[in-house]
Order: sequence, then structure tokens, then C-alpha cells
Amino acid sequence: MRRNDRTITVRTTRRRRSGDDVRRGFTLIEIMVTITIIGVLIAIALPVIHRVRENARDSQCRSNLRQIGQALMQYSTRMNYLCSGAWDWKRDGAVTEVGWVADLVKQGTPVGDLLCPSSTLHLSKVYGELMNMDPATNTCADSVGGPDQTLPDGTLVPNPCRKIATVSDKGAFLNEHLLVKTYNTNYAAGWFLVRSEVEIDTRGRLVNRRAGCATTPRERSCTAGPLATARIGTTKVASNVIPIMGCASQAERGEPLLTGPIGEHEQGEALADSYTSGPRDKKTLKTPVMPGTPGISSWYGPWNETLQDYRAFGPQHFGETSCNILFLDISVQPFLDTNGDKLLNNGFAAGATGYTTDEIELPAAQIYSQWSLDPIRAK
Repeated sequence: MRRNDRTITVRTTRRRRSGDDVRRGFTLIEIMVTITIIGVLIAIALPVIHRVRENARDSQCRSNLRQIGQALMQYSTRMNYLCSGAWDWKRDGAVTEVGWVADLVKQGTPVGDLLCPSSTLHLSKVYGELMNMDPATNTCADSVGGPDQTLPDGTLVPNPCRKIATVSDKGAFLNEHLLVKTYNTNYAAGWFLVRSEVEIDTRGRLVNRRAGCATTPRERSCTAGPLATARIGTTKVASNVIPIMGCASQAERGEPLLTGPIGEHEQGEALADSYTSGPRDKKTLKTPVMPGTPGISSWYGPWNETLQDYRAFGPQHFGETSCNILFLDISVQPFLDTNGDKLLNNGFAAGATGYTTDEIELPAAQIYSQWSLDPIRAK
């Protein structure tokens, strides 16, 4: 009996061990089914997660634009202009003293911390220009600015624009004196904000107040300059259709890429455009040519065959299909690149202008595209 008992016990133990092994193990089919289910769940979840993240970036972008708009309005209550000009050392002057970015930074708004979070462009093209800056060749603006300043405690505050051209390591200098201090943006200003109006003579030709500067609506010397608060009150154009800021596209072809490292930004990095170019001919995207005879009847027609060139506004959200634009009433509206050419068309002809189709993506009812805010001069 003892032997039989031991035999039975051994057999029972083996059966138990065998049963335990079956309960602990998984078949290959079960493992493959589990992996497949996990893969399907991940495939479903990833687009949702991406969409949630992009929605968050889009909301942050809109909030940043509104904060910039409110800061511009705050500036206007003190200075009677929405800003001192474009952030452009070649055309407007020393970028730590002149331009909407400098205005707001000095006012206490950290513009460089208010970037479009979806954009792949992290530096303004101003940095590309500053890396190659030669003040001696610039006759269109005071690109070096004022003298160094001494604070009441005796601390010397250098004007960095006076030293950029002479320092050996421009990248390190720009990082320390501009970038870290939030002199940066990847938004493009609207032409009406920084230029407001073209200056023309009795023949409708652009008037250039500075010799040696190009005669185009982009030049400050050919315009009335930044938008004045008094001008806002006289125009019949609704403030909710006048664009003043938007997500920037990459700087136009021919513009330099970053020629050296600046802080965390590497050489060769693409740069964001700084502001829209103003009124251009609908068919050629060039400055309109006037007949040359005096009288409003000779030039009124050609100017009314222009549209605002908004190519500096670029789609950056939701797979580079949507662009947020800030308007004068501080509202922010999205506009879609429906044909996928990375441009937003407000009525220009396709082909030579760079637009792949003539499909209108910036409707006239939603964004003002005429050449003047003056109700007498514009249609």
C-alpha cells in the first residue's frame, strides 16, 4: 500500500505540474492576436493624440497672436501709432530700437516667447540679415541706432546693433544680446500695420524719399510708415478684415538661410518672413506701372488692378494646411490652403505668380486686399 500510495502521489503531482504548465503558457496564435489588437489600438490612438496636440498648438498660437495684438494696442495709447515700423534693419533701422518687435520687448512683452508653436520656422529672417550685416552699405535706414546708454547706477548698456558688424562671433553675440532677450518672432506683420499707405505723386507713381533705396511698396521710404491710430478712425474699412499679423511662411526664394549657428539654431536653418509686401499687380505680382500722365483718371485704374501680396502668411497648422491671422479688432481667424501649394491666394492669377491655381483662399469679405485704406482712393 505504501508503494502504491507513493506511486499515486507521484502521478498526481505530475498531473498537477502538467496542468500548471498549461495554465501558465500562451499559444503563438494568442500572442499574435494580442499583438495585432495592440497594433490596431495604437493605429487608432496616434491620429487622435496628434490631433489633440495640434489643437493645443493651434489654441496656443491664437492666444499668442491675441496677446501681441493687445500689446500693440497698449503701445498705440502712448505713441499714437500701433508700432514704430517693420522689424527690418535694412529698411526701418536698428532692430533693438525700431520695429514692432523692439517696441513690445521694451514695453515688457516677451515677443520671442510668443512663437507659433506649430511652425517649423523658429527664427525671423532678420537674423539671417544680421549675420551678414554691413552698416556701411545700408543707406535706407539708421541700422546701427543710438549710442550706448548709462543707467542711473552707472551700468553701461551697450547698443548691440553698433557692435554686430565688428564682433568675430556674430552668432554668440546675437544669441546673448537679442535672442535670449526675446527679440525674435516667427509671425509676419501685415503691410497695413507697418506701412499703412503708399506715397504717390500726381501721376500715381511711387514717391521715394530716400535716394538709393528700391522703389517698391515694401520700402518704408515709399510709404506713410506705420499705422496711426488717427488713421484707423477715418477709414471705412472694417477693423475685423484688416490683417495685422499672421503665421509666417518661409522667407522668399533668394533670401539667405542662416549662415552660422545662433544659440540652439544651426547653420542652414530656414527663416520666417518678416512682413507682407503690399499691393502688387494681379497678373505679375510686381509693382504697378503708371502711364505717367498727371490726373487721377490716369493712375486710379492701374492701382485698382492690384491686390495685397499676402504670401508672407503661411499655413503652419494641421499638416501645414491652416494659417492663423490676427486682425485689427484683435480677432484671430484661420484660413485654409485648400489646393496644397503652401500659399494663400486672395485673387492672383496662377502661373507666373507662384500660385498653382487661381482658387481664392482669402475671400475679400474676410480679409481686405485693396491698395489703400483711404475710402476716397480705394474702391
